[in-house]
Amino acid sequence: LLRHLHQYAKHLPPKVVEEKILPNVATGFNDANAVLRELTLKSLIHLAPKLSKNTMDTDVLRHLTKMQNDPEPGIRTNSIYCIAKVCGTFSDGKRRQI
Repeated sequence: LLRHLHQYAKHLPPKVVEEKILPNVATGFNDANAVLRELTLKSLIHLAPKLSKNTMDTDVLRHLTKMQNDPEPGIRTNSIYCIAKVCGTFSDGKRRQI
């Protein structure tokens, strides 16, 4: 599902993404499998436009910050790329801090 999220994310209502999908997707950030952690990270690019600024500023930013310390170099690199892609969905205050 994560690999093909780009195909159907635009059809998901924001409330469903916020309340049902994000909590399940977020478990992938803590997975032992590096491939799943990376797919979870990449999925945020497609989910971020559906999330509230509060969720982006708290939960998502916490996960992205944690991914910058991942043992896998590719995940650390993709976390920076992801932040750059979704920076417009953070609040103005958080965007200045980042």
